[in-house]
Amino acid sequence: MRSTLNDGEIMDNPKIKKARKGDAQSISELILSVANYFTVHPDGIGAERFLASMTSTAIESYIDNPLFDYYVCHVGSELAGVVATKERNHLFHLFVAKRFQKIGISKMLWRYVKASIFDSNGIDTITVNSTLYAIPIYEKYGFYTVGDKVERDGISFVPMRFVSHPFNNSNHSHQ
Repeated sequence: MRSTLNDGEIMDNPKIKKARKGDAQSISELILSVANYFTVHPDGIGAERFLASMTSTAIESYIDNPLFDYYVCHVGSELAGVVATKERNHLFHLFVAKRFQKIGISKMLWRYVKASIFDSNGIDTITVNSTLYAIPIYEKYGFYTVGDKVERDGISFVPMRFVSHPFNNSNHSHQ
């Protein structure tokens, strides 16, 4: 994959690998750098409890927890994105560094976990709590909205679902 980054630099060969505890600090920094996309207040006011769950210590505990599968995507030595699943049926995190947005990193991470976690374990229904910003992205991946916008702990999100059987994606009456 060869793409042009937002600053015009050419990017070669993003690499996805299983996250390790040593990645927790950079994962935390990446997530917190894009927090303005999911906090109700741009400065994170009211979201302190939620933001505390994104510290490097919290991320380390997720990486150690067998209920979570965490992957990182590097371009060279830079962390471009992170994806995590919870209980193999929920897309827990999918974040891309601002510099690497809109060039396919999110799609690459989604396809990777869909194939390696969801499909390989026979999971056909996947949920995500999408930021308002990411709804159109998830819709492109086949997710659909299953509830109203929720505001809790200073963040806002919309519950969404993906069903891998094409006949179910076009008929959402099974909600």
